[in-house]
Amino acid sequence: MRRLAGSIALIVIVAAACTSAATVSPLSAPTTSPAPSAVVTPSPVAIPTATQPPSSVPIPSPTATATPVSISDLAWQRVTTLDGAALGGDIVGFAGGYIVTSDDKVFWSADGTEWTAVTIGSRVADIASDGRTVLLAGAEERDCGPDPCEPGSTGCGGPVCKASPVAWRSVDGLSWERSKPWPVAAVDSDAYRALETALWSVPTGGWDAVLSYLTGDTSNLVGVFHSDDGLTWVALPADLPASIGGSAEEPFWGPGAADETGRRLLAGWVFAGDSVQTSLFTSPDGGSWTWLEDFPEPGLMVSAVLASSAGGSPLWSVAGTGAIDPGDDSGRPTVWTSPDLAFWSGQTLAMGDSVSGWVSALSPATFGYVAVGRLVLAPETDPVDMSWASADGVDAWIPLAVPTEPGVQGPSVVADGPAGVIGIRWADDSGDEPVPAIVWALR
Repeated sequence: MRRLAGSIALIVIVAAACTSAATVSPLSAPTTSPAPSAVVTPSPVAIPTATQPPSSVPIPSPTATATPVSISDLAWQRVTTLDGAALGGDIVGFAGGYIVTSDDKVFWSADGTEWTAVTIGSRVADIASDGRTVLLAGAEERDCGPDPCEPGSTGCGGPVCKASPVAWRSVDGLSWERSKPWPVAAVDSDAYRALETALWSVPTGGWDAVLSYLTGDTSNLVGVFHSDDGLTWVALPADLPASIGGSAEEPFWGPGAADETGRRLLAGWVFAGDSVQTSLFTSPDGGSWTWLEDFPEPGLMVSAVLASSAGGSPLWSVAGTGAIDPGDDSGRPTVWTSPDLAFWSGQTLAMGDSVSGWVSALSPATFGYVAVGRLVLAPETDPVDMSWASADGVDAWIPLAVPTEPGVQGPSVVADGPAGVIGIRWADDSGDEPVPAIVWALR
């Protein structure tokens, strides 16, 4: 997918962004958002066993509009709150609506207005959709012994839980079928809690995933995997490099994507002092990977990768920034595009007088593309929200009006679906007045 709501790259960027309490848009005049609708309290739903996804389920048609959309008229409108949604996660759109991930739960909505919570029971590391089916990736604990740190124990050296990577599949967002454990050795629970997965659909058939886990700040690659149906996974004999840019550290992997020929594109990155060294890799089959030496901006931090599509854009798109540190004035919110993964063109998105910024999420839409991110207006200041839209994803990225209600921030992740573009701003309990997760619609 777009990102980890999903990848390690997106988590790092969004985590850096979440220190902000500012709500002033630097590039657009304040707009008046409609009053929020009544809060819908999600109700728990059991997870029954699902049947094989029917091939007859249609991929949704582009969102119907009475007149062509004028990008300059678009603005974020507050729809509702999403109670119970923790920090982080992602959102996808599919034929049945929208699904938001949050820790060990997902939230489903047909149109972005009313949401139903479903407890998965294990932390969800990533989410992806092929338009009909939605797939979650995470890990499931098993073989747990007594808690070695419970009161009265003599220490924390006793037995610990083991965990195995698993996936969950759904065609409606409510009923989820768990996969068989992936063909890897179970790992300790500490690694489970730091499990990261870059997951994406492959239009020629099935799903790919790159699985790794963290030990402290160090990434440990488990492997590259493929599944034809999301339930049975096989390890691919992948030749991803053990280092990038001469770094002694193993790379972090993700996000990734695949086009309609099966061509894959995957980002890998490492910390290099106070900056980041990022490279892109491509593969025709998920096994043999080639470094794209001509990709620009070696300090780029990638937050989103979109594949070209015969029915949509003919361009590959990569979004991110040149710096992790929001105070580093080398960072610029940028979208790179390529027709062939060989020649790349970069477009810096409008920043006004800001000193730095980044793109945290990128999504296709019926009118073109929408990107969300943050800008730093001056050194030593908190970042502020920003959104942009473009008809072709190449140039003419137009700043969108961002809500300026006190204590309210614009979306962190976005996805297009049956009711148009929906965005989520995660809950914030860092201030005196906790702010719940907010659902936004771009209209």
